[in-house]
Amino acid sequence: MPAPFMALACLQLAQLFIATLAALAITSEYSSGTIISSLQAVPVRTRLLGAKAAVPGVVGLGSSVVLVDTGTLVAALAAGTYGAFTVSELLPALAGGGVHLGMPALVMPGLGALLRSAAGAIAGAFVLLFGLRQILPSFTIDWVQRVVGYLPTTAGQVLGTGAVEPYGAATTIVVLVAWAGVLLGAAMWVFTRRDA
Repeated sequence: MPAPFMALACLQLAQLFIATLAALAITSEYSSGTIISSLQAVPVRTRLLGAKAAVPGVVGLGSSVVLVDTGTLVAALAAGTYGAFTVSELLPALAGGGVHLGMPALVMPGLGALLRSAAGAIAGAFVLLFGLRQILPSFTIDWVQRVVGYLPTTAGQVLGTGAVEPYGAATTIVVLVAWAGVLLGAAMWVFTRRDA
């Protein structure tokens, strides 16, 4: 396995860590009551939630590029000839790793705004990123098996490794944007319609 793919395989723990930090970007304001001050400072709720999603998304993207780069170096040194890689293998891993970590960071403030609870959002992140991928394959129903292929973790791995199965890069991006769009869209709808 090329070293960049070894680094990608280790991103799941980092993904949960970044998703947790992203969820706390908004849920901490609900628990401390500072959401009222934030809404007074930025009364346009869509702008506030958009910023709360954009900042963790950029941090997730940037940190994942650093993590994949560092992980690739460590994996290449540790694996020797087994971890040899080319630039054409590193670049998709960097881009895919960036999206792999950046998308949950972008989605989690939306989930946090929906649930208004740090514990609920972190549990939701765990279920979305790990739980569903472990539980759903045990069902032998065809449509459930197809759903597994469209989970965000599966799509992120497809993008990072440059795989063409179960779908290519273009479909992967559509899947990830759809996950982010649905959760952030639902959060925007709820956030603009209920009290702080």
